Amino acid sequence: MSVQARAIESAFKLFGFHRIIRKQMKDPGRSTKEFVPKKIDKKYMVARQSIHNREVITFDRDFKKQNRHIVFFHGGGYIFEIASMHWELLDRLADSTKSRMTVINFPLAPESTYRETFEMIFQTYDFLVKNYPKDEFVFMGDSAGGGLALAAVQELVNRDCESLPKQVVLLSPFMDLTLKNIDFEEGLKVDVLLDYEFLHYCADAYAGGDEKKLPWLSPLYGNLNNLPNTAVFYGTHELFMVDCLKLKGLVKRTNSRFHFKEYKNMPHDWGILPIPERDRLISDIHQFLDSSVG
Repeated sequence: MSVQARAIESAFKLFGFHRIIRKQMKDPGRSTKEFVPKKIDKKYMVARQSIHNREVITFDRDFKKQNRHIVFFHGGGYIFEIASMHWELLDRLADSTKSRMTVINFPLAPESTYRETFEMIFQTYDFLVKNYPKDEFVFMGDSAGGGLALAAVQELVNRDCESLPKQVVLLSPFMDLTLKNIDFEEGLKVDVLLDYEFLHYCADAYAGGDEKKLPWLSPLYGNLNNLPNTAVFYGTHELFMVDCLKLKGLVKRTNSRFHFKEYKNMPHDWGILPIPERDRLISDIHQFLDSSVG
C-alpha cells in the first residue's frame, strides 16, 4: 500500500467520510456545469448527442483510427453525478488504451429509477452500434456503474443481441442491492467509504419499490452464461469484496470467461483516487483488454 493510499485512507477515517456521504445522499444536488470538463474538450475530439433528453458524449484523439470503444458507466450509488475523479480516470484510460470513450449521463435516483436508466442505456447502445459499426465495444463501470454494466450486458445476451460488447470491465462493482451477503459489522472495520445506511438508501431509491433481487438491479442473480470476456477488479478493504468472491464461485459453473484480480488493502473504488495504485489498475485493465480479445 503506497504512502499516498495510506494517507487518503487515514483522512477518510479522520474526517468521517461515512457521515459526510450520509449527509449528502438525500440531497445529492445536481450540477449546472457542462457535463464534459474543459480538459476533455480541449484535449480530444468530442461528439455530443442527446438521448432520452440527456447528454451522451464520445471522445478520442482521432475517430477514424480508433477501433476499441469503451462505454463507461460511472459510479456514485445511482444517486450521485459523475465526479471529476472519474474524468481523470477516463482521460488516463483513453491515453493508455488508445480507446474511443463514450460516457452516458444516465438518469439518477431518486428522480428516476432503474427503468428510466436502462431505457436510456439501451437507446444509447443502439445509437453507438449504428454510428460506429466498425468499433469493438467494451462495457466498463465502477461501483454502481459496474453493476449497471454487468446488468446491461446480461440483458443484451438475453435479447440475443448480434452486436454484443467484446469485453466487460467491472471496478469494485455493486452487484447485489439486497445487501444480504455483506457482514457490515466486520466490513466497516476496513471499508472507509461505504456503510449500510448509504447503500440501503441507494438501493431503495434506485429500485423504486421493485424487488431488489431482479437481475437488472442485482446482476449477481442474473444470467452468467454466454457473457463476453469479463474482468473484475476489487480491493480487500471494501464491502463488495464478498460479492466479487461469490461471483467468482458462481461463474465456475458457466461457459463464460472471467478474470478476477484482487488488490490487497485497497479501498472501494480506488481506481478514481490520485494514488499510484490507480496507475497499476490502468495498466492491468490495458493488459486485459489487449489479451482477452476474441
